[in-house]
Amino acid sequence: MTTYLVRLNGQNFLMDGDGGPRKKRFRTTRLVEAENPKRAETLARELIRNDTRLQNSVLNEVSDPPMIYLESVSEVSAMAYDAQNRAHSFYWEDEDAAE
Repeated sequence: MTTYLVRLNGQNFLMDGDGGPRKKRFRTTRLVEAENPKRAETLARELIRNDTRLQNSVLNEVSDPPMIYLESVSEVSAMAYDAQNRAHSFYWEDEDAAE
């Protein structure tokens, strides 16, 4: 198995906040072991979809689903990557914020 760093971004996530529900986007990374880059992408997407922090927070209607896009897949040495500090975090911002 090979270790991959998968970078994903999510858009159109309707979430409740201090000012009421707002559309949010995020960037995140997932460190996964897989046979190839395509399988690594699939595993990373599954980790995101099954994350209870998202499942319990997303308010989207079925007709307006949130989307998750692949940014990159890179083969990495698991020992060289600071997985404890960076993998599995979400970096959120409002969708109407400047990029």
